[in-house]
Amino acid sequence: MTLMENHVNIQCRKEDLSIVKAQLDAGIKLFQDTMKEATSGVVPSVNVVLDEKTFLPPAPVKGSSALACSGGILLTARQGQIVCRNTLDHRLDLAFESLKPSIRGALFGVRAKIENAAPVERHGVSLPK
Repeated sequence: MTLMENHVNIQCRKEDLSIVKAQLDAGIKLFQDTMKEATSGVVPSVNVVLDEKTFLPPAPVKGSSALACSGGILLTARQGQIVCRNTLDHRLDLAFESLKPSIRGALFGVRAKIENAAPVERHGVSLPK
């Protein structure tokens, strides 16, 4: 919405193609309604192309180390310069990365913050106070 792109490509898993096709018009309408409310009446035109030749990897298979995708879509604009990964796998990766500090704290304890952490030079080496 911030970039105001009017041409977007969508990729999905091959097995999800019918689901994405069924929801495409509703998704475009939701986008246009949201933009209309946010911009006091401006309804942007948008051209959404569902890629039916290139697909995301298939669902994971137990015991296989092949590339897999658990579902979702990949949106691209400006010939792939703008990418929005809206897949379950990517969302789980983001959640994992944001929880790393909490996990580290639970496993290894939380270090006390150093007050006035200006470095002190000793024997030619800068050390924290």
